[in-house]
Amino acid sequence: MAAVCLWSIYTLLSRTVKDHDTLQVTALSMMIGTVLSVPIGWMEVRQTGWPVISWQAWMGLCYCGILSSAVAYFLYNKALESLPAAQVGNFLNLNPVIGAIVAFIFLRETFTALQWAGGALVIGGIWLSSGKRETAKK
Repeated sequence: MAAVCLWSIYTLLSRTVKDHDTLQVTALSMMIGTVLSVPIGWMEVRQTGWPVISWQAWMGLCYCGILSSAVAYFLYNKALESLPAAQVGNFLNLNPVIGAIVAFIFLRETFTALQWAGGALVIGGIWLSSGKRETAKK
């Protein structure tokens, strides 16, 4: 619940700075997130010691930091420049659907009946919420 609330706040705040450069907004939000996360990481390192990290883990970390975070946030903020926040937020519901599709393609996972039903509900919900509605004139 807290993550959903915080993401809503982030989306609304991002909307208010849509007149600023998207790259600067993204960089600033990433820096704030990093500064707020460092103390937690530092406390863990003090308690458990610095872990041995393989080069594959470092590559995964770079992938997460660059593509999954920085590029994704940049594109999200770019979308907020031209679309309503509610519509942009609706497309976040595609994350698990896309994750299941990627797992199907690259990991040869299979879809369960619940995944099919969930994917259909997500796509139906996005379609319903993104459609233009005719307003009745009084």
